[in-house]
Amino acid sequence: MRDILAPDGTIYVHCDWRVSGYLRLVLNELFGGFITEISWQKSRSVKSQSNHFSNIKDSIFIYSRNPGKYVFDPQYVPKNEKLLETPFFNDNPLAANFTGECTWYCWGRAREKTNTNDLPTSDAGNWFSQASGFYKITGDPISNSIACFSGGHVVFVEEVCNGTVYFSEANYYSTGDSRRSNGQYEVPPNGTDGQIKSATISAFKTRSPGGYQGCIVL
Repeated sequence: MRDILAPDGTIYVHCDWRVSGYLRLVLNELFGGFITEISWQKSRSVKSQSNHFSNIKDSIFIYSRNPGKYVFDPQYVPKNEKLLETPFFNDNPLAANFTGECTWYCWGRAREKTNTNDLPTSDAGNWFSQASGFYKITGDPISNSIACFSGGHVVFVEEVCNGTVYFSEANYYSTGDSRRSNGQYEVPPNGTDGQIKSATISAFKTRSPGGYQGCIVL
């Protein structure tokens, strides 16, 4: 295996916890050129009936014949012009004037995941009251819902599991961040906006701006 690897090539070896210790010793003997180990989280959470620590990750060992001369290709893809055809732009009524805002993001994400197309198009501070007339409202966040905050912010709740809320949003900056005062934002997937974040249910409800009102169930 080592003999057929190019002088500037690398090899990625994927294994689980049962053989990772032994395999690392073998690879050290064969290649010697250890570069790094990638830990891949193969499961987000343990089952509710689990009574022990679960094995939720695998290992990927990266080796090269010449650790200082191997080729590393940056992980990126060319800009996809078809992005304009996604639910964030194609039929999003907020795209014309509010691209990058939290309402634009939640409208597009809801369309993308649940095919919903009749959410409010007003300021985020009005979403909760406007949607309560024709959507189910819940006090606690649940999967595939939109959390509303009285200070004028909406957040898409991706999943709720074992007391943890996984969510995504746009145009949100914490108190004290200078970008918050001048209205700067980054369009997903750049920066932190649009990325999956997590918080306990209690911590999620106390996020600013304003007070937590509840969730619009999609």
